[in-house]
Amino acid sequence: MTDQNYIDMEGVENIAVAMVRQARNDFIKGGKILYGLLKTIPTYNELIKNKSYPSIANNKDVRWMYDAWRFVEEDPYNFFEVGDAEVISEWKLAAIQDYYRSVYIKIAPVIYSQKPSNNHIHKLTDDELKEYLEEKDIKPFKEARDYALKLSDAEAVLKEWNLTSWSRRKDARMDKIRAQRNREIVSEESKKKKARAKELYEAGISRKAIAKELGVQLVTVHYYLRS
Repeated sequence: MTDQNYIDMEGVENIAVAMVRQARNDFIKGGKILYGLLKTIPTYNELIKNKSYPSIANNKDVRWMYDAWRFVEEDPYNFFEVGDAEVISEWKLAAIQDYYRSVYIKIAPVIYSQKPSNNHIHKLTDDELKEYLEEKDIKPFKEARDYALKLSDAEAVLKEWNLTSWSRRKDARMDKIRAQRNREIVSEESKKKKARAKELYEAGISRKAIAKELGVQLVTVHYYLRS
């Protein structure tokens, strides 16, 4: 017969670990969003005073991040013996590193898809990066790389990031092929609509009617007829 006063300490410990893990995951997920926008992870009061992104406080993941923050500060179950400030500091660092990792492994496969023999792409010069990346991707890639290089375990971190990026190079190549194919389709469709717009206009159809016929804005019809 089971003692009703018996407490399964292993079960209690597992629940505690699960609660802390979930809170940490929630914090990191929301923290990445905030850091990506603000390059900082502010307190809730600091966030609502920031007018740059007035609706960001309503984001579900951001709300859950602040719930996790309060959970640490209030510590209702005495989980955090080291203190809330140290825990929040560690979680912030984890969120920032995870943010830069996401940036890196999103862009780096594009380089690997063109330069598969280079296993140390974080060593590429600015001029070399221009050969493989679009202008919009160079700055975020360099920021992520430079962040990783400052870490105490930079070599291990970059090795993991590079291996992950290398494994995704085929997907990056296919994404590039699909994007090019989509651009070609859009370009061909645009040529057809342009020719049709001119044909209708020469037949005496109004620009407004042409826009309705082609399913485009009136300003687009003006552009078609001028080009």
